[in-house]
Amino acid sequence: MPETPRMPKPAGKTSPQPSAKLPEAPRLPPRVIKKNKKKSIKRDVPVEPQDDVPADPPSELLVPAILIGVSLVINIITSLMLRPELVSPGLWLGIRMAIIIASAIITYGALFLAAQALDVEYGYITTGAVKVAAIALTQAWVGDLATKIPVPFVDWLLTFGTTYAMFKYFFDLDDMEALASMAVVRLVHWIILAFAFIAIMSAIMGGKKIDLSLPANVLAPADAAADEPEEDGPEP
Repeated sequence: MPETPRMPKPAGKTSPQPSAKLPEAPRLPPRVIKKNKKKSIKRDVPVEPQDDVPADPPSELLVPAILIGVSLVINIITSLMLRPELVSPGLWLGIRMAIIIASAIITYGALFLAAQALDVEYGYITTGAVKVAAIALTQAWVGDLATKIPVPFVDWLLTFGTTYAMFKYFFDLDDMEALASMAVVRLVHWIILAFAFIAIMSAIMGGKKIDLSLPANVLAPADAAADEPEEDGPEP
Protein backbone atom coordinates (compact mmCIF):
# COMPACT_ATOMS: atom_id res chain seq x y z
CA MET A 1 0.00 0.00 0.00
CA PRO A 2 1.33 3.29 -0.86
CA GLU A 3 2.36 5.39 2.14
CA THR A 4 0.55 8.56 2.75
CA PRO A 5 2.81 11.51 2.59
CA ARG A 6 3.32 13.45 5.85
CA MET A 7 2.83 17.08 5.88
CA PRO A 8 6.05 18.96 6.46
CA LYS A 9 6.35 20.92 9.77
CA PRO A 10 6.24 24.55 9.29
CA ALA A 11 9.55 26.19 9.63
CA GLY A 12 9.97 28.56 12.53
CA LYS A 13 9.49 28.39 16.21
CA THR A 14 6.35 27.23 17.53
CA SER A 15 4.93 28.97 20.57
CA PRO A 16 5.43 26.82 23.56
CA GLN A 17 2.46 25.76 25.44
CA PRO A 18 1.57 27.95 28.34
CA SER A 19 3.05 26.52 31.48
CA ALA A 20 1.18 26.41 34.70
CA LYS A 21 1.47 29.62 36.70
CA LEU A 22 3.56 29.31 39.84
CA PRO A 23 2.11 30.76 43.06
CA GLU A 24 3.59 34.15 43.92
CA ALA A 25 5.72 34.48 47.06
CA PRO A 26 4.07 36.42 49.87
CA ARG A 27 5.12 40.00 49.87
CA LEU A 28 6.46 41.63 53.04
CA PRO A 29 4.92 44.90 54.18
CA PRO A 30 6.78 47.93 53.08
CA ARG A 31 9.58 48.88 55.33
CA VAL A 32 8.90 52.05 57.21
CA ILE A 33 11.99 54.05 57.93
CA LYS A 34 11.58 56.12 61.03
CA LYS A 35 13.37 59.37 61.16
CA ASN A 36 15.38 59.80 64.28
CA LYS A 37 14.18 62.94 65.94
CA LYS A 38 16.71 64.70 67.97
CA LYS A 39 15.57 64.76 71.49
CA SER A 40 15.97 68.12 73.12
CA ILE A 41 18.05 67.77 76.20
CA LYS A 42 16.50 69.59 79.08
CA ARG A 43 18.96 70.58 81.68
CA ASP A 44 17.54 70.78 85.12
CA VAL A 45 18.96 73.95 86.56
CA PRO A 46 18.79 73.82 90.31
CA VAL A 47 16.69 76.71 91.55
CA GLU A 48 17.75 77.94 94.89
CA PRO A 49 14.76 78.60 97.10
CA GLN A 50 14.54 82.22 98.03
CA ASP A 51 14.77 82.81 101.68
CA ASP A 52 11.51 84.21 102.89
CA VAL A 53 12.23 87.43 104.69
CA PRO A 54 10.29 87.28 107.92
CA ALA A 55 7.96 90.16 108.45
CA ASP A 56 8.52 92.47 111.35
CA PRO A 57 6.60 91.43 114.43
CA PRO A 58 3.80 93.71 115.61
CA SER A 59 5.89 94.75 118.59
CA GLU A 60 8.44 96.34 116.25
CA LEU A 61 6.37 99.19 114.82
CA LEU A 62 2.63 98.48 114.61
CA VAL A 63 1.80 98.19 118.30
CA PRO A 64 3.97 101.17 119.38
CA ALA A 65 2.42 103.37 116.68
CA ILE A 66 -1.12 102.44 117.76
CA LEU A 67 -0.19 102.96 121.40
CA ILE A 68 1.20 106.42 120.63
CA GLY A 69 -2.07 107.52 119.04
CA VAL A 70 -4.24 106.13 121.82
CA SER A 71 -1.98 107.40 124.61
CA LEU A 72 -1.86 110.88 123.11
CA VAL A 73 -5.64 111.16 123.27
CA ILE A 74 -5.78 109.75 126.82
CA ASN A 75 -3.04 112.13 127.97
CA ILE A 76 -4.99 115.11 126.73
CA ILE A 77 -8.06 113.93 128.65
CA THR A 78 -6.19 113.19 131.88
CA SER A 79 -4.25 116.46 131.67
CA LEU A 80 -7.49 118.43 131.44
CA MET A 81 -8.91 116.43 134.34
CA LEU A 82 -5.95 117.21 136.58
CA ARG A 83 -5.51 120.82 135.43
CA PRO A 84 -5.26 123.40 138.20
CA GLU A 85 -7.96 126.02 138.06
CA LEU A 86 -5.49 128.90 137.90
CA VAL A 87 -3.73 127.56 134.80
CA SER A 88 -5.24 127.84 131.35
CA PRO A 89 -5.87 124.58 129.44
CA GLY A 90 -3.49 125.46 126.62
CA LEU A 91 -0.63 126.33 128.95
CA TRP A 92 -1.18 123.22 131.06
CA LEU A 93 -1.25 120.94 128.01
CA GLY A 94 1.93 122.57 126.74
CA ILE A 95 3.70 121.99 130.05
CA ARG A 96 2.55 118.37 130.21
CA MET A 97 3.61 117.61 126.64
CA ALA A 98 6.98 119.28 127.20
CA ILE A 99 7.58 117.09 130.27
CA ILE A 100 6.63 113.93 128.34
CA ILE A 101 8.86 114.85 125.40
CA ALA A 102 11.79 115.61 127.73
CA SER A 103 11.26 112.28 129.52
CA ALA A 104 11.22 110.42 126.20
CA ILE A 105 14.45 112.11 125.05
CA ILE A 106 16.20 111.29 128.34
CA THR A 107 14.99 107.67 128.16
CA TYR A 108 16.17 107.35 124.56
CA GLY A 109 19.64 108.62 125.45
CA ALA A 110 19.78 106.44 128.56
CA LEU A 111 19.21 103.33 126.45
CA PHE A 112 22.48 104.00 124.62
CA LEU A 113 24.28 103.97 127.96
CA ALA A 114 22.40 100.85 129.03
CA ALA A 115 23.35 99.09 125.80
CA GLN A 116 27.03 99.72 126.50
CA ALA A 117 26.89 98.98 130.21
CA LEU A 118 24.65 95.90 130.08
CA ASP A 119 25.62 94.57 126.61
CA VAL A 120 21.95 94.50 125.57
CA GLU A 121 20.55 95.17 122.10
CA TYR A 122 17.46 97.37 121.84
CA GLY A 123 16.85 97.05 118.09
CA TYR A 124 17.06 99.69 115.37
CA ILE A 125 17.41 103.38 116.13
CA THR A 126 14.28 104.41 114.22
CA THR A 127 11.94 101.83 115.71
CA GLY A 128 13.56 102.35 119.11
CA ALA A 129 12.51 106.00 119.05
CA VAL A 130 8.90 104.98 118.34
CA LYS A 131 8.95 102.46 121.19
CA VAL A 132 10.39 104.99 123.65
CA ALA A 133 7.71 107.51 122.68
CA ALA A 134 5.01 104.89 123.30
CA ILE A 135 6.53 104.04 126.69
CA ALA A 136 6.75 107.69 127.80
CA LEU A 137 3.19 108.51 126.75
CA THR A 138 1.78 105.38 128.39
CA GLN A 139 3.65 106.06 131.63
CA ALA A 140 2.15 109.54 131.79
CA TRP A 141 -1.54 108.62 131.57
CA VAL A 142 -1.18 105.49 133.71
CA GLY A 143 0.40 107.61 136.45
CA ASP A 144 -2.37 110.22 136.11
CA LEU A 145 -5.14 107.66 136.50
CA ALA A 146 -3.33 105.90 139.36
CA THR A 147 -3.33 109.11 141.41
CA LYS A 148 -7.12 108.84 141.60
CA ILE A 149 -6.84 105.52 143.46
CA PRO A 150 -6.72 106.18 147.23
CA VAL A 151 -4.07 103.54 147.94
CA PRO A 152 -0.50 104.44 148.97
CA PHE A 153 2.19 103.83 146.36
CA VAL A 154 -0.33 102.41 143.89
CA ASP A 155 0.61 104.98 141.26
CA TRP A 156 4.28 103.98 141.54
CA LEU A 157 3.44 100.27 141.37
CA LEU A 158 1.20 100.64 138.32
CA THR A 159 3.73 102.81 136.50
CA PHE A 160 6.54 100.38 137.34
CA GLY A 161 4.53 97.36 136.17
CA THR A 162 3.49 99.06 132.93
CA THR A 163 7.05 100.12 132.13
CA TYR A 164 8.40 96.68 132.96
CA ALA A 165 5.86 94.95 130.68
CA MET A 166 6.54 97.31 127.79
CA PHE A 167 10.32 96.94 128.09
CA LYS A 168 9.99 93.17 127.91
CA TYR A 169 7.53 93.20 125.01
CA PHE A 170 9.01 95.95 122.85
CA PHE A 171 12.70 95.10 123.25
CA ASP A 172 12.38 91.31 123.72
CA LEU A 173 14.24 91.27 127.03
CA ASP A 174 14.26 88.76 129.82
CA ASP A 175 13.42 89.65 133.41
CA MET A 176 16.91 90.65 134.53
CA GLU A 177 17.65 92.64 131.37
CA ALA A 178 14.39 94.55 131.68
CA LEU A 179 14.96 95.38 135.36
CA ALA A 180 18.58 96.41 134.74
CA SER A 181 17.58 98.60 131.78
CA MET A 182 14.90 100.32 133.83
CA ALA A 183 17.40 100.93 136.65
CA VAL A 184 19.88 102.60 134.27
CA VAL A 185 17.15 104.74 132.73
CA ARG A 186 15.84 105.82 136.14
CA LEU A 187 19.36 106.64 137.36
CA VAL A 188 19.96 108.85 134.33
CA HIS A 189 16.63 110.60 134.98
CA TRP A 190 17.61 111.34 138.60
CA ILE A 191 21.03 112.69 137.63
CA ILE A 192 19.57 115.02 135.01
CA LEU A 193 16.85 116.19 137.41
CA ALA A 194 19.49 116.92 140.06
CA PHE A 195 21.53 119.02 137.63
CA ALA A 196 18.39 120.81 136.48
CA PHE A 197 17.43 121.60 140.07
CA ILE A 198 20.90 122.96 140.79
CA ALA A 199 20.79 125.11 137.66
CA ILE A 200 17.35 126.49 138.58
CA MET A 201 18.40 127.28 142.14
CA SER A 202 21.53 128.94 140.83
CA ALA A 203 19.46 131.16 138.56
CA ILE A 204 17.06 132.05 141.39
CA MET A 205 19.87 132.98 143.76
CA GLY A 206 21.09 135.68 141.42
CA GLY A 207 23.25 133.80 138.99
CA LYS A 208 25.84 132.76 141.53
CA LYS A 209 28.16 130.08 140.31
CA ILE A 210 27.94 126.79 142.15
CA ASP A 211 31.03 124.65 142.04
CA LEU A 212 29.82 121.14 141.27
CA SER A 213 33.28 119.61 141.55
CA LEU A 214 34.44 118.07 144.77
CA PRO A 215 36.35 120.64 146.81
CA ALA A 216 40.02 120.01 146.95
CA ASN A 217 40.31 120.79 150.62
CA VAL A 218 38.17 117.76 151.45
CA LEU A 219 40.73 115.41 149.99
CA ALA A 220 43.77 117.40 151.15
CA PRO A 221 45.25 116.81 154.61
CA ALA A 222 44.00 119.07 157.34
CA ASP A 223 47.45 120.43 158.03
CA ALA A 224 48.18 121.25 154.40
CA ALA A 225 47.62 124.91 155.07
CA ALA A 226 50.04 124.89 157.99
CA ASP A 227 52.92 123.80 155.77
CA GLU A 228 52.59 126.85 153.57
CA PRO A 229 55.08 129.58 154.49
CA GLU A 230 53.53 132.71 155.86
CA GLU A 231 54.26 135.94 154.08
CA ASP A 232 56.38 138.38 156.00
CA GLY A 233 54.50 141.43 157.11
CA PRO A 234 55.73 144.93 156.56
CA GLU A 235 58.85 145.81 158.47
CA PRO A 236 58.34 148.35 161.18
